[in-house]
Amino acid sequence: MARIGFAGLGLMGGRMARSILSHGHDLAVWNRTPEKCGPLAAEGARVARTPRELAEASDIVVCCVSDPGAVGRVVFAEDGIRPAARPGFFYVECSTVSPGLVRRVGEALSARGAEVLEAPVTGSRLGAEKGTLLFMTGGKREVHEELLPVLMAFGSKAIYCGELGRASVVKLVGNTYVVQKS
Repeated sequence: MARIGFAGLGLMGGRMARSILSHGHDLAVWNRTPEKCGPLAAEGARVARTPRELAEASDIVVCCVSDPGAVGRVVFAEDGIRPAARPGFFYVECSTVSPGLVRRVGEALSARGAEVLEAPVTGSRLGAEKGTLLFMTGGKREVHEELLPVLMAFGSKAIYCGELGRASVVKLVGNTYVVQKS
């Protein structure tokens, strides 16, 4: 089993991380509000003090945070993931952000030898809790295939959308459609 790190333990992320842990994966967690790590630590997750420490202790880091600024903090801060990115390391971006930001993250981490897969999710808090989320993925198809078993630890289906940035477009179009229908 790969060592998995999870950044962002909000309404969706906390449930996603718990599902990963319940599937027997070695899990480390980080959240900008450290107290949110407590319940998962009580269930066996290790707690990282910074995103960089999370990445250093993980083969794969999954990020699910609230907005583009939070993604920037996780990846680009001095104590962020970028300095710990290396060959053999994978970063999975589950936050709903712009295609441009996803490509920028991809360029920064791939420059250090890491692989990036965008995987925005749909399926609500209940889907996160039950592990039935739907992923739209973007990036290299071989990275999608390699990470599929990890994604299925907290989801039920992953649709490959093409190169990095495409899954964000599909997710944003879907969100727009849902808002217009409600």
